[in-house]
Amino acid sequence: MERHAYPGGEDLPEEIWRRRGKCLAGVWRGSVRQYGGPAEDQLLELLFLDGDSMQIWAGYEGRLRFEDGRSGEPYEECRLVDDDGEEGHLMAEGVIWYLRDERERAAAAVGRTLSDFRLSGGDGDQGLELRFEAGSVTLQMIADLQFTITWTG
Repeated sequence: MERHAYPGGEDLPEEIWRRRGKCLAGVWRGSVRQYGGPAEDQLLELLFLDGDSMQIWAGYEGRLRFEDGRSGEPYEECRLVDDDGEEGHLMAEGVIWYLRDERERAAAAVGRTLSDFRLSGGDGDQGLELRFEAGSVTLQMIADLQFTITWTG
């Protein structure tokens, strides 16, 4: 019932609704660097105190994709250190996957409850704002398989 009474609530996926009221314990950011170019953010993974977790992926056609659970570690034999000294995983020739702990950037939200959320951009590039008791994170699609991540608070 709450979902139908909430502005835009019917557009929000069940994966988000199930996490409302849960306390954030950790955050991971996944990005890809192709052929030495800039890192392109593709994943935000949220971990909650009760052990629950959710993945938000940059998808195709300007849409976000939501999944339950953890993304998992790439194969150990693919681990490498790039030219900048950063640890990543080689996914294909010239393509490196990075998975980084974002608790420091998300410090205002970690340990706080997910209290509100808003989905924007219906037919165009989708955006999502997740608000915690203190701090928020905004994801905005900017291209296929790429979004920006902005932490406030």
